[in-house]
Amino acid sequence: MLGTTEDNLKKAAGQQLSASQKDSVTQIQQFVAQSKRALAAGDMERARTLAWKAQLLSEDLLKPQN
Repeated sequence: MLGTTEDNLKKAAGQQLSASQKDSVTQIQQFVAQSKRALAAGDMERARTLAWKAQLLSEDLLKPQN
């Protein structure tokens, strides 16, 4: 999940982002960092949940804006 999220963030970096999208990038990065900390602490359920949230947000970030 984190790999997909990081790939999505790389794709988004090449796009013109709105202020809202930039806020989403910040939130995604926070979820990724929290997930990695939870994983390091051995809290697999929390790490998975945070990684899932980050991935969902990153997928939404790449959707075309209307």
